[in-house]
Amino acid sequence: MSSYNNVISSTKSSCRKLTLVDTKPAPYVAVLSATYALRWKANTAYAAGDAVLNPAGDVVTAKAAFTSGSSYDATNWNLSNSFVKAPTVNPTYLGMTPGYDPGANGANRWFTAEEQIARSMSWCILTDPKYGGVDLTGLVDATAVVQAAINDCANAQKTLWIPPIRAGFINIAGTLNLVLGKFNGILGAGRGATGGTTGTLLKKTTNGTLLAGVGTGVTTPTRVWFDIRDMSLLGGGGTGVLVKLQRVSDSNLDGIRFAGQADTLLQMTEWWNCNVDKCFFQNGGSGDTNPVVLMDGATDPTNGASGNTISFTACEWEANTGTDVKITGCPGGGVGAGQDWTVGVQFTNCKLERNSGSYPLVYLERAGGVVFTGGFMHFGTGATSPHIIQSGVACVPSRPNGFVNVHISGNKWTGSGAGSDAVVPYFVDHTVGSMVFSNVTMNGNPTSAFFHVGAGVGLNDLRLSNVPVTDRSKLFFDERPGSTQNLGTVEVPARYVQQGATVITPSLGADQVVYKMLQSVKTDWAGNVTIPSDAAAGRPIRVRVLWYSPGTAGNVRLEARAKPGMQGGSNTIATPAEVQPVVITVPATANQVVQTSFTFAATANPGHLVPVTLSRNGADATDTLTGSDIRILQVELRYERAF
Repeated sequence: MSSYNNVISSTKSSCRKLTLVDTKPAPYVAVLSATYALRWKANTAYAAGDAVLNPAGDVVTAKAAFTSGSSYDATNWNLSNSFVKAPTVNPTYLGMTPGYDPGANGANRWFTAEEQIARSMSWCILTDPKYGGVDLTGLVDATAVVQAAINDCANAQKTLWIPPIRAGFINIAGTLNLVLGKFNGILGAGRGATGGTTGTLLKKTTNGTLLAGVGTGVTTPTRVWFDIRDMSLLGGGGTGVLVKLQRVSDSNLDGIRFAGQADTLLQMTEWWNCNVDKCFFQNGGSGDTNPVVLMDGATDPTNGASGNTISFTACEWEANTGTDVKITGCPGGGVGAGQDWTVGVQFTNCKLERNSGSYPLVYLERAGGVVFTGGFMHFGTGATSPHIIQSGVACVPSRPNGFVNVHISGNKWTGSGAGSDAVVPYFVDHTVGSMVFSNVTMNGNPTSAFFHVGAGVGLNDLRLSNVPVTDRSKLFFDERPGSTQNLGTVEVPARYVQQGATVITPSLGADQVVYKMLQSVKTDWAGNVTIPSDAAAGRPIRVRVLWYSPGTAGNVRLEARAKPGMQGGSNTIATPAEVQPVVITVPATANQVVQTSFTFAATANPGHLVPVTLSRNGADATDTLTGSDIRILQVELRYERAF
């Protein structure tokens, strides 16, 4: 008995840090109750005024004599100022601060070291009892508590601090709504590791939206404003947009993990002048229908608009089950010209990576001035879609979307060497609008081509500069009539015309020299050209001839020769002369300009001389244009450029 008294005495002098037990010998209850409160117990008789520590850690006194039920009922108790709350040491918290917070309504409570920092910053704290007591285990729906804190902080124009959770999460069964027209500052204590249970974790435990902010117009009082940082916003694997923020201005997301919803993780409708930094998007989306991140516009017919000036920095998309980024506008138009597409979106040093799926990493429609700078895009062996698709409705007026200093991969290097190729038809599928690629490397083996260019793309609407690819023979699948996208051109001036050919100056212009090629006399045309330095070495060379004829019926046999290989003053011919004949049909309309092309097996060698010779072989039976001639307007050598 004396040893027990010694424990009591020692405990009283230790700053009241006593670990309470549920049962004590009856003679000592009165002694302890004079200074300490016992924990509440179920199915226990209490007298009026009895003090206990409730499940939330607050000291309360019984309003009247009664017997407790199986669960705590706050209506039977009054908050007490008579007792200092014994610190309930939560093993998931940091050490307790040697002090306590008077709180609201005299609800005395101890606070952690982290809470002390938050208090010093004049932040609101989610664990403040005035919000109703938040459950951090994930067992109880905390929607009402968190919503009350968001409302209070926004109205007070303060930042809401949500403490770290080292075992469990904050259960959000409903939807949290940001306050319209006021600043919403929400700060967590870290997003935690992937799949972990540490950090500030808010988890949607039913289908639908976890966090929403819905602006109603284009003026400041009708917009959504926020700065949300350092937490995980998690889905429960269900459906519905996880975070839906509409009509947002001058706002920021920083250090957020969005994960775990079989739908869009973040919908960004009509955002203006906003930043998204160091965010992680994982295990979200659903095919082409529900992209992981969707930037679109408001469809309000009177004041709808789309996004403008949005910056992503050091963000990551990984292991998603839908298109990672889709940027579009508001179909149906908006306020004034130029408001129905999203423009000015910047991605800097971002990574998009996925091992499988028949949907792209990036889909652009009604989008302009979208620029990816730096970063990495990768598809694994199970992927079957182009990495980048620009399709649908083009941005008008045309604003090119660009990729600069980006590595795009369909074959990831492993520890044992190059991996297997993704089975994708193209890396880029470009069918509308304008695109620019500069200093972009592409590694892999598409089944068709690295770039597919649709017939509707303008001849100047795809520009490449320094774009090395694994296999240059697959650089383009270009469906545009007359496209020379990957070809460089240099005119071959006439050096020699065989005697008998006539040089004339027709009505096409006084400065236009035309060379006749008669049927009756074998006539040759010859010129020299040097392969330019931007030519892709080892790729075939081509010759294009522009010509017309005053005749209106018959065929002409035209033969082209090339002798590539000479360099400088050397007379050495690296490869033998090559002859490419073609039989061309004279148009039924006289003097109609026609172009004829020849492709040679001989390959380009930058800096080397290529003599080019054209001949009309009128003696051949296939040459049936009699009594007339063809007239050469221009000869060009074409080569594949080393992008």
